[in-house]
Amino acid sequence: VLFTAASLTVFLALISYPIGDSDSWRTLITDTTSNLIGTPGNLIAWTLFFLTGLCAYLIPPMLVLCAWGILFQRDDNRNRLTPFLPALRFMGCLILLACCCALVSITLHGSAKASWIAGGLMGSWLARVMLIFGKVGAYLVLTTTGVLTLLLTTNFLISDLYTFFVSRYRAVKDWWRNLPWEAQFREVVDEAVAEEEEVVEEEDWDEEEL
Repeated sequence: VLFTAASLTVFLALISYPIGDSDSWRTLITDTTSNLIGTPGNLIAWTLFFLTGLCAYLIPPMLVLCAWGILFQRDDNRNRLTPFLPALRFMGCLILLACCCALVSITLHGSAKASWIAGGLMGSWLARVMLIFGKVGAYLVLTTTGVLTLLLTTNFLISDLYTFFVSRYRAVKDWWRNLPWEAQFREVVDEAVAEEEEVVEEEDWDEEEL
C-alpha cells in the first residue's frame, strides 16, 4: 500500500511539475498552485529530475514493481513476508534505475547537456565511470546488471515463463482436438491413411506372388 501510494504521489508530482518555470528553490517553495501535490510535489519533482533526469518518469512504475514483488513473494516456510523483503525490493529498483540513467546518458554522451537532461546527476556520473569499459562494454555491463536486477526484483524465473507457455500450448491443443469438426477431420484423415496402407500392402502382396 505504501509503495502504491508513493508511486501515485510521485507520478502526480512529475506530470504537473512546471519545467522551466521553477528553476530556483524560492520559486519551488512559493509556487503552490502549479503542482497537483503543492510545494512538496515541486520539491520532489525537482529533486528527482536533478538526480535522474527524464528517467524520473520510470520511478512510479518501479515503485509499483516493488509493491508487486512484495505482494507475491512470501516466506515459503511461514507463508508471510520476510522482514528485509521491502528493503531488498527497493534497493533492486534503485540499481535498475541507476542502470537506466547510465544507459541513456551513455547513448547521449556526445552532448553534455542532453546527457544531463536524460540521465541527471546519477546517469552522468555513472556513465563516466562505466565508459572505462568502452561504450560497448558499458552497454553490456549495465544491460546485464539491469536484467538481473529486474529478475530478482520481480521474483521472475525463466523456468516459470517456459512452464506457463507450455501449459498454455497444451491447453489450446487439447481444446482444438476436442472440437467436433476437428474430431471428424481426424477420422477422415485416419481412414484415408488406413486405405493408403491397405493399397500399399496389396501392391506388395501382388509383387511377391509374381
